[in-house]
Amino acid sequence: MRYNQAYLEGLRSIGDPAADSLITQLAENGDLTRVSQVLRQITKNDQPWPRDLPPLLMAWLDQHSTPPTTIDWQRINNGAAFFARYGMAITVVLSTAALVGCYAAQKGVKVLTQTQRLQTEPYRRVTESGHFVMAVLQPHALQANGAGVQIIQKVRLMHAAVRYHIAQAGQWNQSELGVPICQEDMLGTLMVFSYGVIWGLEQLGYRIAKQQAEDFLYTWNQIGSMIGLDPASLPRSIAEAEDLAYSISNRQHGPSDEGRELTQALLAMHTGLLPGRFFDGMVPALIQHLAGAEVAAWMGVPQTRWKYALRYLKTLNSAMRTLTQHLPGLDEQFDRLTFLLLQRWTGAIHRGELSASLNERSA
Repeated sequence: MRYNQAYLEGLRSIGDPAADSLITQLAENGDLTRVSQVLRQITKNDQPWPRDLPPLLMAWLDQHSTPPTTIDWQRINNGAAFFARYGMAITVVLSTAALVGCYAAQKGVKVLTQTQRLQTEPYRRVTESGHFVMAVLQPHALQANGAGVQIIQKVRLMHAAVRYHIAQAGQWNQSELGVPICQEDMLGTLMVFSYGVIWGLEQLGYRIAKQQAEDFLYTWNQIGSMIGLDPASLPRSIAEAEDLAYSISNRQHGPSDEGRELTQALLAMHTGLLPGRFFDGMVPALIQHLAGAEVAAWMGVPQTRWKYALRYLKTLNSAMRTLTQHLPGLDEQFDRLTFLLLQRWTGAIHRGELSASLNERSA
């Protein structure tokens, strides 16, 4: 097996050498506070970097703004088209069971609780993740100076800054936990966004062609490389991605207080988003369906009456897809419509409109 225990354990001692070195130099030069302020302020994907950044940082950004010349842009375009078609369903998978799967990583989840933001701001954190996914999976987003490249740079630098601050705090047990946001944890997250999405869609009844899945994985591999992952560790096929995903989950997943706390914050957020009370319990049932009973139990996800409906979801969705295939263009048009609705929904979140409506609902 390529991803054996020894290989993955070795990745726990490695962060992102290129970005970590930059952050250390900025700190030594007294520039890290300014950079941290900029990273917190840049919230829009198309918002340019300020011109008064330290020259060292500007040089680093220029150096890492051009994608590798070996990228197959046709496969990248295929990955973007896949997201454009299945964007709504992908978002459902990522914002429910996929996140809970991340919280089940007993070592990696401790980094999330160090920042305290996921407990206090789960709504905004999930929104930011959604904006990241939509930004990097747009056509041309990964080309030189594209909108996806900038947000990838921001996240990469944020990861390095978190590693630096945790190390400076002196409260992280590196011998037991490894480096914060290490290569194994980043690989595990990448598998959630790539292989995990494909698997989740299939559990919801979608029929994904093999080449579609391979191109979607390829697209995320390029994103992973640009965000600081060692290209040599990336899976070369869906089969290898499956091996990697299960190897990491078998090593890292289990119950934890931090995971339960974050999951409960996520469930509360979803309860506030759904209209009325009729749909209360749907998200826990969806998590039970996709993440599995064991992970759901670890994270304190309750069983609800919706589980009976979701038992037949895969069959019903498969039947609907079979039916629409006989109606030219209807299947694709339906998915494009849901994707446009997703764009409007995330846009409303970003502008604060949905937040205001949620406050009115809770009142």
